[in-house]
Amino acid sequence: MHITQKVFLAGVIALFPLLAFGHNHDQPGVEIESIQVADRIYMLTGQGGNIGLALDDEYTLMIDDQFANLSDAIKAKIATLSDKPIAYLLNTHFHYDHTGGNENFSDAVGVIVAHENVRTRLAHGTIIKAFGKQTEAYPESALPALTFNDQLTIHQAGEEIQLIHFAGAHTDGDAVVLFKTSNVIHTGDLYFSGFYPFIDTSNGGSVHGYIKAMEGLLELADDETKIIPGHGPLSTKKDLSRDAAVLKKIVQTVEAALAKGMVKEGILNLEVIKAFDASHGKGLLPTENFLEIIIDGLR
Repeated sequence: MHITQKVFLAGVIALFPLLAFGHNHDQPGVEIESIQVADRIYMLTGQGGNIGLALDDEYTLMIDDQFANLSDAIKAKIATLSDKPIAYLLNTHFHYDHTGGNENFSDAVGVIVAHENVRTRLAHGTIIKAFGKQTEAYPESALPALTFNDQLTIHQAGEEIQLIHFAGAHTDGDAVVLFKTSNVIHTGDLYFSGFYPFIDTSNGGSVHGYIKAMEGLLELADDETKIIPGHGPLSTKKDLSRDAAVLKKIVQTVEAALAKGMVKEGILNLEVIKAFDASHGKGLLPTENFLEIIIDGLR
């Protein structure tokens, strides 16, 4: 079993209890569920990043594939929706809770597609410093065979599907998937709906780049857009706008506090931070760990 298929060591789980819960692929009884987003677009939930599916009469397009040990369950769920082959598997970024199943799906898909930086990181292995997590290089079969730099368009049965790169945001290889005809966006981890996002500053992500990406997503969406977030429930532009405002306010607050010489313990006790803890600090990242990432990123 590859290190990419494992999750946090016991010490990391103790440090990030809620995050570990969200990413621990060894939890028993994981059920893959499907939600119809548009006429022929579905969102699959289970563990790790939300999966997107676009179906037509000839083939299926898939976005992300969660953890390796869930591949059989994911394949079984897809089979209930379509018997067509998977022509494209799109990786929104390199993190293992979105790409862990690449090798298991490699024989079943026509081509794996991602930003060029995703292939580089998967090919060489990397370290996610915030979690003390090291991943090994993926085998050639699990790597994206088709890569792009800024943007790529796929045409599928009347649907125009755009992959758009946002630089230096969650990582250095993030891509959102825009279904222009159906007005659906799969954001990858450029959006965590209803709770604090993880920003991987050790792998090209940045605090202000993440905010810029969320602003870019808001420009792509309208009031009717269905948004499949990297984590969290199916969302709308209103939800995205709410969470972008929360992140901006927290970053502004932390920047001002750091300028005054405050440290994390003092920032945690600020009224603004305590208020957002109630609304956003109960998801993957507890407020204290989220602040550590923000403070480190701003420095």
